[in-house]
Amino acid sequence: MAIMELSLVALVVAGGLARRWPARREAAYLLMAATAALSLCLVRVALTLDFTLGFPRTGATEASLYPISFHPLVAAVSLIAPLQTTHWPTFANHWSQFRPAAMSMGWWEVGAYVGVLALVSAWFGATIGRRFHTKPWLAAAAVLFVMAWTNRYPLSPSYHLHFLPGYSSILVITRWRLFGCFLVLISAVAGIVALHDAGRTRFARILLLGIALDLSAHTIIAWYGAFDREPPPTMANATPPVAVTGSPVDYWPALRANRTFLNADEPVLGYVNPSLAIVPVTDAAYRGEFYSSTDVRLVSWTPNRIALDGSPGAVVRLNINPGSYWQLNGRTLFPHYRAVEVGKSFEVTVPASGHIVLTILPAGLRTLVIVQAGCALLTFALAVGFARLDTSATAARRSSEEATDQYPIQARSKCQGNVSRSNNTCRIVVGYGTSCVKPRMNS
Repeated sequence: MAIMELSLVALVVAGGLARRWPARREAAYLLMAATAALSLCLVRVALTLDFTLGFPRTGATEASLYPISFHPLVAAVSLIAPLQTTHWPTFANHWSQFRPAAMSMGWWEVGAYVGVLALVSAWFGATIGRRFHTKPWLAAAAVLFVMAWTNRYPLSPSYHLHFLPGYSSILVITRWRLFGCFLVLISAVAGIVALHDAGRTRFARILLLGIALDLSAHTIIAWYGAFDREPPPTMANATPPVAVTGSPVDYWPALRANRTFLNADEPVLGYVNPSLAIVPVTDAAYRGEFYSSTDVRLVSWTPNRIALDGSPGAVVRLNINPGSYWQLNGRTLFPHYRAVEVGKSFEVTVPASGHIVLTILPAGLRTLVIVQAGCALLTFALAVGFARLDTSATAARRSSEEATDQYPIQARSKCQGNVSRSNNTCRIVVGYGTSCVKPRMNS
């Protein structure tokens, strides 16, 4: 989803700058928007990239291709078929003869409801709208729907995008449909505005109310059908949490029971399933979440800090994933590892002090925090600067208007300069507006 979002945002921004080039003011506002975003999420984005780049979501298997193709009729009906949830009748049931194997992804990945009323309103926006040009939006929505419903054939951009870096990691192409639906709904809003501008106010209000009720009802039904299970009980089990395994449906109960679950539902570590060095509690080789040939005592265990006491020189093995973030008493343990290494064991030697304090501190975290704080300060400085510029421009405009209202004009047969004459009134064009001044004679 992030790759899709960034791609579309980049196209919109580039198009806006190109239309207004040289767009110095727009570029300055874009810089402020970028610094504001980085001031909120730089650390998280950087650490996420550090992790995910270590496990590319590509592979030599066919899973990296995952060909998808929907019948055109199914794709069209998906936009208007009512009650699209996991439990109510859907277009997949009514049109089962057209249902491809990809429909096994379920409603979460194929539902694309916008409704008949929204499509009608979007049509008005494209045909009678004057304030907004919605035809490019609808054309872009059509392209996005094609990208979402097939990547088997060269006619779809998804077919070609798959071979580009970054886009090759997109597994579920049907998510392009979300942005297509967004453009259709934006066009529907433009259609309401077009009807209002055309003087058909009552019809515009009725259509707007119908769209709002339609989308609200289907949203409630969809959420009701999606979250239909009672949450599993929260249990405070022993510390440290033991490692367990199971099917994806067991993940939530394990999390609520304070257990480490080894079978993630999402391909966080790539599409090729890695071999894990962690041993689940049900395995015969399981010896505990930490153990040693000599006595070792647990002091405390939290997600980012583990404290143990043991005999100096003893080797302690922990049933967790090692990685470059882990530090032993302030010293990086595995500097040459990735952020997480799932196929390697976590072993540490007890220092002479007999105390082991394991903490997680990503390399460069302090620098990232400083840079993020700097982005926040820069955003504030830019906002103050723009506010002062706007205040100065407003004051200058008001001064020009006041000067125009007080400007003496002698009655003459013709107005001169930047003045036009109409019905014995001279109109002076100054700054952002115009001012009508009645002619008067100087005494």
